Amino acid sequence: MKAVQFIKDHGVEKARLVFGVGANDLGRSTWLAAEKRHTTEYKLWQNMLERAYSQKCHERKPTYIGTTVDPKWLSLKAFLEDVSKIKGFDKALTEGWQLDKDIISKGSKHYSLDTCCFVPKAINVLITNSKASRGKYPIGVFYSSRDKKYQSCLKIDNKNKFLGSFPTPTDAFMAYKKAKEDQIKVVAERYKDQIDPRAYHALLSFTIEITD
Repeated sequence: MKAVQFIKDHGVEKARLVFGVGANDLGRSTWLAAEKRHTTEYKLWQNMLERAYSQKCHERKPTYIGTTVDPKWLSLKAFLEDVSKIKGFDKALTEGWQLDKDIISKGSKHYSLDTCCFVPKAINVLITNSKASRGKYPIGVFYSSRDKKYQSCLKIDNKNKFLGSFPTPTDAFMAYKKAKEDQIKVVAERYKDQIDPRAYHALLSFTIEITD
């Protein structure tokens, strides 16, 4: 839904259009003049729209191509009314927790109340596959020309853990898969009482595939 149509349908006048689609129907209240910056709430909404509708963003990060936003969330006011009900919203404002669209439903490219949750960076980084920057081997796998074997490693708490050497890329990936899924569960338990229950249960059943 284009912003002009949204404004027409909802009677939002004098709204500032963001990325050609978003209606800032809260006006100047989103600008902190003394600090010369937008509110954290506004930036949260703006960043979401950027991932979905900014061509420059898609050029930098092609994985965001095809991302969509619930038409209701094209309204800043409606967006904040919804996301303020999601557990972790307060931490998004004070601790930089991120709005995630593909934990509750793995692979989702749609921002909506049903698909989104707030999580700390530690969780978001954990499930990012970096597929666009990976080489020809499966996630977590690299080839050692010295040993002439396939090796796998996993970063845990910013430290690389070597998982072993294997005769095939698939064997190396399976070691990575088990270690990564175990680590996701560990982190899920660490944040169990702080994150949305939907996110917690999704992380417990989160699977790493060789095609990721």
